[in-house]
This record gives sequence, C-alpha cells and structure tokens, in this order.
Amino acid sequence: MIFTRKRLQLHRLVFVVCLTLLVSAPLLMAAQKPHVLMISIDGMRPDYVTQADAHHLHLPTLQSFLKNGTYAEGVTGVLPTVTYPSHTTLVTGVWPSEHGIFANGKFDPSHSKSHNSYWYAKDIKVPTLWEAASAAGLTVGNVGWPVTVGAKGINDSLPAVPPYEARSADNEPHFLHQPYDQPEGLRKLLDASLPQSMPSGYEKRFYWGMEVIKRYKPNFMLVHLALLDHVEHMTGPFSDESDRTIEAIDSEVAQLIVAERAVDPASVIVIVSDHGFSPLHTRVNLGVLFVRAGLIQLSPINSQPRPAEIASWDAQLWPTGGATAVLLRDPSNATVRAKVGALVKKAAANREYGIERILTRKQAIQQGGFADPRMAFVIAWKLGYAGGGALTGPVIVSVPRGGTHGYLAHHPELRSSFFMEGKGVAKGKNLGEIDMRQIAPTVAELLGVRLADAKLPPVRYAAPLHHSS
Repeated sequence: MIFTRKRLQLHRLVFVVCLTLLVSAPLLMAAQKPHVLMISIDGMRPDYVTQADAHHLHLPTLQSFLKNGTYAEGVTGVLPTVTYPSHTTLVTGVWPSEHGIFANGKFDPSHSKSHNSYWYAKDIKVPTLWEAASAAGLTVGNVGWPVTVGAKGINDSLPAVPPYEARSADNEPHFLHQPYDQPEGLRKLLDASLPQSMPSGYEKRFYWGMEVIKRYKPNFMLVHLALLDHVEHMTGPFSDESDRTIEAIDSEVAQLIVAERAVDPASVIVIVSDHGFSPLHTRVNLGVLFVRAGLIQLSPINSQPRPAEIASWDAQLWPTGGATAVLLRDPSNATVRAKVGALVKKAAANREYGIERILTRKQAIQQGGFADPRMAFVIAWKLGYAGGGALTGPVIVSVPRGGTHGYLAHHPELRSSFFMEGKGVAKGKNLGEIDMRQIAPTVAELLGVRLADAKLPPVRYAAPLHHSS
C-alpha cells in the first residue's frame, strides 16, 4: 500500500513536471530569441558624437555608447555616399554594384518622372537582414527604412514611400502611404493612438517607432530618423539648426532604447548612419555644356517659366550630390564616347568647376558604384561643389548656405557612424575605421543568422570573458 502510494505520488510529480515543461518551453524559447534595435540617424557624422564636447553639443545618450559600448571612429561608405545605396548596404553587406540600388533616384533621362526613387524592396538583388531574420523565425519591424516598400519578411512596416503618385482632376494628391503599410492600415491604426498634436513627416517616425516596439515587440527593429539630413542640406553640418536637431534626436534615441529594453533588457542597440556631410558653396550644371555640345537636344520652350524638356540625347548626367555619373544612350557608339570623354576632360581642367577626378567605368565599378550598363564615367566633385541638374542658364551657381554628400568615400567628412551597446558587447572599445559592409554581418551575428553574399567579417565587438581565479 505504501509502495503504491509512493508510486502514485511519483507519477503525479512526473506529470506536473512534464506539464510545466510543456507550458514553459515556448515561453523559454521566445525569451531566448535575440532582440536587436537598429537606428539610423541620417547624415550623422561620427564626430557629432566623438567630438561632441568640442562642438558644445549635449548628447548624453549617444555619448554613453563611447563608454558603455563598442564604436567606430568612422565608417567608410559606398559610391555614391547617399541615403538609399548606403542603407541597402547596411542591411546586405555588399556594395551598390551588387545589391542594385545605385542612387536615391533612378536614372530618368527625360527628367519627366516625379518621385522616381528606389522605393521597392524588389529592386534589391541580394538577401537582406530582414529576410534572413524572418527565415530564422524572428519577427521584424520597420519605420522609414529606405527601399522597404513591399519587403518580404517584415511583419510590421511603415516604409519610406513617395508623398503622392499623381494628382487627380481636383488636384488632390493620391497618397501612397496606406496601400504599402504592412499590414495594410498600420499607419492609420498607430496614428489613432497618438495625440493630434503629433508632428508630421520625418519627425513622426520616432513616435511610430515607439508604438511598433511597444505593441509588436519585434526581434529585429529598424528605425530611420531622417530629419538631421534634411536640416543639414538646408544649413550645413554643425550649424546651429543642425546642432539643435541632433540634440533632439539624442532624446528620441534615449526613449526608443527605454522602450526596447522594456521588451528585453538584453537587447542590443545598434546606432548607424548612412553618410557624413560637407558644407556646400557651388553647384555646377555640366548639363548645360552637354546641351551646347549637341549631346542633349532640348524641345522648344513656348512659355516661361518652364523647365527644359529633353527631345533626345546621346549622353546624359545622373547627379547624386558630390558625384555625377555620365551615361551613354548607346554605349557601343565610339564617336559619342570619345566626344563625351573629351568634354569631361576639358571640364576637369577648369578649376572653377571643382572636379576632383574623373573615374572610368572600370574604376567606378571597382569602387562598387553605378553599375548601370550605360555608365561611361563618374565625375567626382571636390568638397563644397556638387553636380546640378539644370540644362539651361549658368554653369556655375553659387549656394549661399547649405550642405550635401555623395562624394567619394575616402573623404573623412563623409565617414558615417557605428555605435553598439548591449549584452555581450565590449565596453569602451574603439574599432577605429571600419568598412560599411561589415555592419550587416555584425547585425546578422547578433540575430544568429547569416548573409551568404556578405564577404567581409563582422566587427569584433564581443566583451572579454572574465575567469575567476
């Protein structure tokens, strides 16, 4: 009888233990899944943070990464150093020539299409971090990350989209936000929970990011904060306006981190940027020279003011700030190629045009940029100069105030940022200069996934192991 009672008690104990394991196993597995919050601060040079005191900036959150995390003195970017190619490299680990996003806007030889940018994830030709994370059973959230419209593998997404596609007969814009949210209606749902006094545009991304983190708790969260870039274009880097903007962003980053750590105290926070910035003083409209040389033919303009309309062309310019690609309608036409080569060589000899160097097609592709089959040359401008898009009027235009990017990545002013902090990340570790293509493999390692196309290794961020004596 005693033996039977003991056996019954033992059976009950085994049953309770097994039931407890069955119930707790999914929760344990969920708790073991990694959480990574990746915030991009568009246009943030690393010296905003590493030299914050010298610039009299109050950035307690971002500066805390210097003591509590691992960071780079600077990140060498891509060609051209602009937003969309850079952000795609940040999530693929390869150059634009491989991932297929060559600039912000697609090449438009007629100059007729508005908002003709690389909005759609289908344009990316290699696997992304969000696809790898999703395949591993992780959830993904996104607010504002470029080239994410229709992205497969993102559960909750408010992608960067054009403001409108076209205007109707009553001149009202057809907004594209709603159809491209994932799931549909997400933007409207989140807006309904926010105060009506919320700011619009770029400033709203912070609030959306907070809501996505709190509501959906994604394992991998992408947030693109773009306001600093916008202000720097108007006023230049380290202007009073830019300084106040980065200080406001520092507070937003602090709140995003608090929200993320409420989901998982072991979350790793990764702060990146896409490019640095340079003051701008001169815009150079080389297209005017192409028109004069007969390489671009304009349609007659019957009324003013109207932008010049292109009737036909043999060679065209694709300006991206500090770099301008030169494309040929027929790359096999040796006569046109020679004519264009002579024109750009003569322009480079004119010091007033501010051309640093002319890259051949081979040299440009070796640096990972502009792999369009029609590309013949890339004009690299000196800092302070940028390519313009005008086809009539003066070649040289003075810019009283502002800034730009897109220059060759070797310029220190164009370095972008990388800071990370969290469980397993070394404290106070300075990596020196790193390559932007190392960031995606690093985040992949944090997520426990792999990007097969990324060839460079992750950065060495791991905290040292301390053994007891």
